[in-house]
Amino acid sequence: MSLVVLDTMNDATAWSAVAADGSASTALTIADAPQRGPTGTDPRCVLLTASAAATGHLLRRDLPARDVSDCSELRFSVRANRSAGPPGRGFFLELRLGSAALAPDDPANTWHRFVPVRAAATWETVVCGIEDLPSVIAKNLSRIQFRCVEAPFTARLDGIVAVRPQLLADADAALAAVLAGVALGATPVAARVRTAAEAVPPAPALDILHSGVRHARQRVDSTRVARDFRADQLRLVAAGDPYDLDYEVRAVAGSRAEEALLLEAVLDRLGGRGELMFAGVPMPVELRCEAPDSAAVAGEPVLRYRVGTRARARIALLDWQVRDLVLDADHLEVS
Repeated sequence: MSLVVLDTMNDATAWSAVAADGSASTALTIADAPQRGPTGTDPRCVLLTASAAATGHLLRRDLPARDVSDCSELRFSVRANRSAGPPGRGFFLELRLGSAALAPDDPANTWHRFVPVRAAATWETVVCGIEDLPSVIAKNLSRIQFRCVEAPFTARLDGIVAVRPQLLADADAALAAVLAGVALGATPVAARVRTAAEAVPPAPALDILHSGVRHARQRVDSTRVARDFRADQLRLVAAGDPYDLDYEVRAVAGSRAEEALLLEAVLDRLGGRGELMFAGVPMPVELRCEAPDSAAVAGEPVLRYRVGTRARARIALLDWQVRDLVLDADHLEVS
């Protein structure tokens, strides 16, 4: 698994608002705010407010150099008071990345992404491909910059992370994360996914075993989503092949009372049907009743969950302007 947290977006003072002339901006403000976006890690985010005079102003975040060269995507959450993007475009924010060797505004740095907002007043995850990020930035990313393309607007931003999606590792991490923090009194309870060859963890623990993989034909989706909006190009992304991952969750405890408390904690957090989240991407999860793939210890209660996930998306690069549109149709005779 590859995940680099660049900014949890819970401290507005880490960002600077800069006017077009390089002075501090009074037309663009940023403040801490309640709410949590899909990529957030706590109930706080930042609120960006741009007046009509903020067009061309910048929001900058300097950070210690981070290596994201092993990652293929940058993700963050946005919730704005207006939509942005096709068909009329109408983007109001542009994202740029930089390093000490190649600043965001350097003419040689052509990497940029316009921020799409598909629906106003709704949290959504923005995904930007960074496999084309210049290596001098990818290996030493030290500045994140948003530019106001069109104002006014207000937007909440949360959780900026760089990731390399991995079908199995991401599901493992999402499942372990939602079960983290369970405790028996003052005693913390470990929760992690292990292989069948590894030893069962000592009590108290939630023992999670990955027991199977199935191709989920019922979730095949041919829809393509536009992303990675640039001045001259965009990418159409087709959903990756869907898979169902089966897990067995056991309570490792010293008594029936403790075992019951641990199982109840799992049911409280996962329920019968719900959703896991990893770096802003949801994964459906449901409690299953069929026989397990692996042999269970006789008389040992097991909660069997199925997590829906996908392989990496398939991406096509397109120019904004379409020169020719050709439609072919079969002639159908009805008798």
